[in-house]
Amino acid sequence: MSEDRALEREGVRQNGLVYAGLMVIGVYMVQPFLTATSLDVTAKVCVVAFAVAIPLLAALLMVTWHEAFRQQPTKSVLVTWIAKPVAHGSAVIGVVAGFWHITWIAGVAMLVVAFIAVGVQSAGYTRLETETPGSKLATVEALRRQQDAKAREIRDMGMRADREERDFSGAELDRVEELRADIERISRDIEALFHDGDEATLTQDDE
Repeated sequence: MSEDRALEREGVRQNGLVYAGLMVIGVYMVQPFLTATSLDVTAKVCVVAFAVAIPLLAALLMVTWHEAFRQQPTKSVLVTWIAKPVAHGSAVIGVVAGFWHITWIAGVAMLVVAFIAVGVQSAGYTRLETETPGSKLATVEALRRQQDAKAREIRDMGMRADREERDFSGAELDRVEELRADIERISRDIEALFHDGDEATLTQDDE
């Protein structure tokens, strides 16, 4: 199984857990409001937000089951760019409003920590992928280090020539052209890695 397919399957599994968890949270949080005789603004916001989120989350959960069955994520624009953002955003609003209903301090804390949690997840994922040998991010980092090394060599050659108040020699010009060609090739490799998802086609420099 390729790395891309493995990441897709893991993404589908994680999405399913998120959708199910948000649905459970939503159902649990709106229960006290169903029998309440009157609702304040935050309670109404909580109920309306989850009224939007829960059906969408249920639909997305069923989509993930089918994605798991087909072992690939859907490319539907309706799912990716409309249903997911609306469901996630409505669920977050519902949770924040629910805590705000108890006390505004809890609502603000929930909102702030939610943004911090997104950063924690992003940092952890990026660090793990970067440090995993053979992963896409690790490969990209290695290629970029090669680019930086070649760019530094060109810069050092230019600074040395400036100090000596001379132009590049023929051999130096050939080396600069070779380094620039390598940098362009590495850029194409990075682009191919993200667009084609085929690490086997990369032509990494062995130096």
